Amino acid sequence: MEKSSNSVAAIFAGFGCTWKNLVLLVITATVILFITRIHQSKQLLQIENPLRLHGHGSGKQTLQLSEHTDLARMHNIDVNSENSNLTVISSFKKDPMLQLNKSQIFNGLEQAEHHHQEKESTGNNRSALPKKCRRHTNVVFLKTHKTGSETTSQIFMRFADINNLSIVLPKSRWPIMGWPGAFGKNHYIHPPEETKFNILCLHCIYNRHAIDKLMEHGAKYVTILRDPWHQFTSAFNFFKWEKIIEKEIGKTTTNHLEKFLENPGRFYKWEKDNAHAYLRNYMSFDLGLPPAQYDDMNAIIEYVNIIDNDFDLVMILEYYDESLILLRRLLCWKLEDILYIPNNIKRKITPAQPHAEQLYHHFSQADYYLYQHFTAIFKQRLNDSSGLLKEVAYFQKINTEFTRYCKRVSKNSSLILQIDRSNWNDFFSLDESYCTKSRLYIPDYMSILKKQRYGIATEKPTQKLWPID
Repeated sequence: MEKSSNSVAAIFAGFGCTWKNLVLLVITATVILFITRIHQSKQLLQIENPLRLHGHGSGKQTLQLSEHTDLARMHNIDVNSENSNLTVISSFKKDPMLQLNKSQIFNGLEQAEHHHQEKESTGNNRSALPKKCRRHTNVVFLKTHKTGSETTSQIFMRFADINNLSIVLPKSRWPIMGWPGAFGKNHYIHPPEETKFNILCLHCIYNRHAIDKLMEHGAKYVTILRDPWHQFTSAFNFFKWEKIIEKEIGKTTTNHLEKFLENPGRFYKWEKDNAHAYLRNYMSFDLGLPPAQYDDMNAIIEYVNIIDNDFDLVMILEYYDESLILLRRLLCWKLEDILYIPNNIKRKITPAQPHAEQLYHHFSQADYYLYQHFTAIFKQRLNDSSGLLKEVAYFQKINTEFTRYCKRVSKNSSLILQIDRSNWNDFFSLDESYCTKSRLYIPDYMSILKKQRYGIATEKPTQKLWPID
């Protein structure tokens, strides 16, 4: 042993080193190694900390996904980013100097993946639905006539049914509450102990004060509009005005729309009955504009400003899918909540001369002003909504799959529709009952809910389903 020690001493002596210098060298090397390990640990923390700061609104720049994976691999974390699904395969080397919290690092990587996907889908750092948005279950959908409101009402009724929410149900078989007059307590079924409602999706004349009394606090207000000319021709066909025209001037007449618009007073006795509700300024009437103000432009402007102030979203039928995505974002609903099957669609088109629309524009100036005002606001809202076009395209794809599934499941009720997770939805699955609730004739759906909620049986319980095109 003594011989070996002498040999080591001789070697260091050959390099001009003493035992004292050797001890000093070892201490120096240890300090350098310690500092290096601390620096490596700080680098690892960079994987998580910038994301945490960004999540709290810090202005500091976050690392890109590639930078996170490079850092991870530098420290022996194998990362597989195949198909954009970032997964951690192996963990840290067993080194006491590098024992950071693994879950923090892995979560940081997952957040980096989400941040990367989000930028790909929206073009910026805003998500389609904020992570912390609160789902709204108190909603008033004010139905307007011949505007696609039947399909939209079905969405709200299904949502109330599936989530066991209180919904305003009329005493009438039809989905109206007092319309075309004001509604009162005798027009709807009262819940036990007069509790307030979550959802209203009926035809009723808009009266904010009266509706607020029915609803839970903080209800969102939504309605829908349609190009007035198309709304008018749809109502003209639906209410069979051709027969009214023929009864007045004979069955040999043609150009029924023009005959009516050239002299509406001949057929349209609004001063004696409620016929004004069916054709002139129909949407404005539903939304509370008194017929006495139809020719008062100042009153119309004031009325439209009130609607603008009162409603959280005015949907536009010509942009229906875009409207549903804005609705989903407003209410923080899931993608499956807004899936739909078109209801009560009529294909008949009444031929009209080119000048007919100009006649109707003069006849229903309130509806035109209402529609133009909210269409401009809607288009601006689309422009201001990040990532909306990609979300709409994805929604249309999924809704097409849903429609096809509902066709197939009507022949094989055991089929299940499964939709994978995406940037806009979690994984979800649907069965036959979801299709049925999306197609039920509204009066029949209400009868089912009356029986379930209040034990009120209808005389002729039926379950008519709208066809799928």
